Amino acid sequence: MTRITTLRLTLSFASIFIGATFYYVLLRTTTGANELVPFTDVVDEAWLPKDVHVDIQDDLESTAIPPTLSPALPTLVPDIPRRKKHKVPKKKPIIHYLSPVPKLSIISIWNPSPDNKEPIYLPNFFASVAANPSIDLLFIKYDRHRVGTPSCETSHVKNMRQVCLSFEEYWKLHADFLCKRWGGCSTTQRQQLVSKLHERAPGDRVNSYFRPFRAAVFAKWINPETPIWGWCDMDTILGSFERNFPWDIASEFDFLFPGPPIDGDDILLFFPGHMAFFKNKEHVVNAFMDFPNLKTYESYMDLPWVSADTEECEYSHFALAKTKLTFLRFPGIVHSRIHFSSIASGVFATENPGHWLAVSAVNIPSTSSSSYSSELDPLRSSLATFFTEHASNWVSHPTFSEEGKEYDVELREGKWEGWLWFPKQYAVHYTADRTKGRQEDFSKRYTMRRPSGKLYDRTEPYRDSILEIPSTAYTPLGSEPVRSGASLLVFDMLYNHFQAEKYAEWWSLPKDPIAADELLFVDRENGAQMWDPTGKIIFEVASESKPTDTISP
Repeated sequence: MTRITTLRLTLSFASIFIGATFYYVLLRTTTGANELVPFTDVVDEAWLPKDVHVDIQDDLESTAIPPTLSPALPTLVPDIPRRKKHKVPKKKPIIHYLSPVPKLSIISIWNPSPDNKEPIYLPNFFASVAANPSIDLLFIKYDRHRVGTPSCETSHVKNMRQVCLSFEEYWKLHADFLCKRWGGCSTTQRQQLVSKLHERAPGDRVNSYFRPFRAAVFAKWINPETPIWGWCDMDTILGSFERNFPWDIASEFDFLFPGPPIDGDDILLFFPGHMAFFKNKEHVVNAFMDFPNLKTYESYMDLPWVSADTEECEYSHFALAKTKLTFLRFPGIVHSRIHFSSIASGVFATENPGHWLAVSAVNIPSTSSSSYSSELDPLRSSLATFFTEHASNWVSHPTFSEEGKEYDVELREGKWEGWLWFPKQYAVHYTADRTKGRQEDFSKRYTMRRPSGKLYDRTEPYRDSILEIPSTAYTPLGSEPVRSGASLLVFDMLYNHFQAEKYAEWWSLPKDPIAADELLFVDRENGAQMWDPTGKIIFEVASESKPTDTISP
């Protein structure tokens, strides 16, 4: 009896509760079907994963009744604010490269020295990069000497980026690249590869072993749409890329490299270690990966490795003589003992340094004791002004014109009779036929391989890339003028490379970069001077004396 009574009471209370609930819901739904409880703008952080940013407005759901529902039907609405659904955003890849796409990216590698001293040429190199906003510099700092992973300082050069790598990180990137190209490496192979890379690293004195692959090895820092990349050493001062790089035809070639402004009849072809350029395309990388010592894991591990100057030696020979890659050699490097460098105006090579020494009053004696004379200030100032005016008045011309003359030539391997710094078997050259080119005293020479596979020699007029210096810039007032036809000439070039002189005990450069209105005058055998806009010498170093930061009259 008691159990029956209890069951009846329970059912009664349940009926009352259900009825009350139904009445409450009916009351809520008849007061307005769209009067939903608003979402709060406060995010319940307990529902969120760590480090997730939520935009409240993006996550709000519409309060309108779905059109498929009839407004006459009651809509059950919870009596508490509904918890919002929070979407976890997908992890976006980190972008390490520039946007918009640069016209050209240069990759330079620098190794901090054990004595922690920066080379004296770095400030001018960076300043000359800044003066060429159309290019992008990726500056790799790699701990080759294992003195500690270098730090990346804040750069004041807008078109320069730094990447700082330990010894292990640097070679890991190379192992990643090689294993990917070989179709993968087993765990054991990868360990052995890294060990071999470390073992061979001390012989890579100037970071030459993998130069043609820099854009592929450091790909995550290079915009994939960049059309051209290049390597460049830092013991250089860049001239004007706008005036001296063959922008209008560069896309037609797989690789490009500079040569001197004038040549003899026999022309040696090779990638200069201090500068060369490559089309940023997969087929170029694939072609270089056919290099016998790199083609497979086994060949890299088992075959004898390359020389320390491999970019000028083995890689040059392979690309020029063993592949079908198209190429262009163009005038670009300062070749002369006597030259001028201006951050704002560019770099200029004297056509005939012997003639300059004989004719010009502006020279650097081997000792600085008597070099400064205020009487020559106007001449030095006139020279600087001359270069500035040239940069301001320059007019663009097509690289190849209707006036150019072109003929096919024969490539020769291992037959070079001149001096070489690498084994003769890797020498690649051809002999020019001057009767088939332009007959002017000075013509721009281009060497190229076109898609047909044929090699061509082409000569073009120099136009305003060769400059005649006015006698007022090197002949003092009252002196006899230079005879007609014997004036001094200079070439407007892409870059200057400090060569053997930088190893001399007497050699030095100012600790601060060349200012926009200053001019660096270099005689590789005798010394260097820095001039201010008035022509005053503000820095001087001579081969038989110590450098002087300021010369007083």
